[in-house]
Amino acid sequence: MPKFVFKLSPVLKMRIREERACQSVVHALERARLQLESRIQNSKMQMDEELVQLRSQLIGKADIKKARFQAHATTRLIHRTDDLVRELAGIYTELKLARAKLMDASSRRCAIEILLDQKLSEWRKSCLAREQMELDEMTSARCFRSD
Repeated sequence: MPKFVFKLSPVLKMRIREERACQSVVHALERARLQLESRIQNSKMQMDEELVQLRSQLIGKADIKKARFQAHATTRLIHRTDDLVRELAGIYTELKLARAKLMDASSRRCAIEILLDQKLSEWRKSCLAREQMELDEMTSARCFRSD
């Protein structure tokens, strides 16, 4: 029985590589997104702590220097958090594009795999038809000899 050879096998391998590359890009962006979200959460917790400290310093007899220092520290945290949020927005945009590219690569790979399945099915049908034809020939030859 002859061996099945898919002529577009190199194309399928290339499409699989492309899809894996897109998957690794999406994975890296997801990791960056999670890290940024964690940093934003930590920064928010720090801001809450700073605001509590600022409020506690303003109760009773207030030390203006300490309160001003605390206010500046809180403002720096707010600006840092804003920067992180902007960076996260950029990551979301990149992630959206990378996911779209991954979907495209997946669909292109699937198209070649569907073609592979069709060609394999056709090849199996032709092998079965060839075997059946050979069996018919052997049967008719046997009948012809016995006559």
